[in-house]
Amino acid sequence: LRENALTGALPTELGRLAKLHVLDGSDNQLTGPLPESFGTLTALKQLCLSGNRLSGHLPNGLIGMTALEVLYLHANQISGPLPPDLARLTALRYVNLSHNELTGPIPDAYCALEQLETLLLNNNHIRTPYPPALGRLLFGEATVHRREQAELLRRLRTATATCTWSGRLTGD
Repeated sequence: LRENALTGALPTELGRLAKLHVLDGSDNQLTGPLPESFGTLTALKQLCLSGNRLSGHLPNGLIGMTALEVLYLHANQISGPLPPDLARLTALRYVNLSHNELTGPIPDAYCALEQLETLLLNNNHIRTPYPPALGRLLFGEATVHRREQAELLRRLRTATATCTWSGRLTGD
């Protein structure tokens, strides 16, 4: 479904596709909120709807997608706070919510996402400071590779980590 000039709202009927593993409707002209019915997609591993005009809050129904590993919703118009319940999606590995209208702090609960390798939140209205334990992830343009993570975490134990406006991870 990617790059097919699709328009309009996402149909709630997509929530009936119980065995769906990948939903990629990126780079279309989709509008409106993410349907609550997506929470019934328990086998879904990748939800990619970037580059659309999706709006509204991230629905609570997302926590039903227990197999979700990839959540790409960047370059939309999604607003509101980052939901703490997103931390219940313990299989999450890659999250890109950049270039939206998200607000508030990053919930401390996100620090418990042990599988999470990438968290991109740049170009939103996220409040700093970020939880220091999230220093193991990607912020904006700052890339941290796995072999560098152990060293970075060692440094963060004695540092105060914040994320500058440009999205680069810095520490004192």
